[in-house]
Amino acid sequence: MPSTRLAVGLVLILVGLLLFGWGMLKIPGHQVWESNFELNSNVRSPIIQLQPGSRSRVGIFLRVESVDPNPRQRGVTYAFPLSYTVLDRQGKVILTEKTAVSSESEKISISKTNGLESGTSLFEIFFAPEDGRVSLTYRLSSTDNLKSTTASEASVRLYDLVTPTAEMLPLILVSIGLLLAGILLCVTNFW
Repeated sequence: MPSTRLAVGLVLILVGLLLFGWGMLKIPGHQVWESNFELNSNVRSPIIQLQPGSRSRVGIFLRVESVDPNPRQRGVTYAFPLSYTVLDRQGKVILTEKTAVSSESEKISISKTNGLESGTSLFEIFFAPEDGRVSLTYRLSSTDNLKSTTASEASVRLYDLVTPTAEMLPLILVSIGLLLAGILLCVTNFW
């Protein structure tokens, strides 16, 4: 029956879209804290409350502008040195990292227009301590190691309830399969 095939196809597409969206939202986690900060400054956060024992991660939002007169041809590339440390309430180091906020970083919420790019780069996952209380120390340099951009805005973000991409991959693949099956059923309905 053609109309049943179409209805089932549309339901599969809807379920596939919902599962895919839910899976993609779970990966970065839940943002619990954000603070704007000055580049080239050593900054220490207040104590931040996370879910005790949860997977958590630091994110850096950065807005950059290309100094390339024609960024559309080459794309915007950058690497701003970052160092950060996550501490528990007693000052014990949970995680420390020296890295870069770069055009190659894992990102969420990217916006690119005419040589301007903004987005949040995500860094290593760590486990919140038993009481869930952490603080951060961080420093982001305004000097782009690739000398191709300038930074105009920065903020640090802290996420908890993070789900690693590898754990969400089966759900995302199933959702894509449902989408494809739904599309196939809808298309074959008209033959």
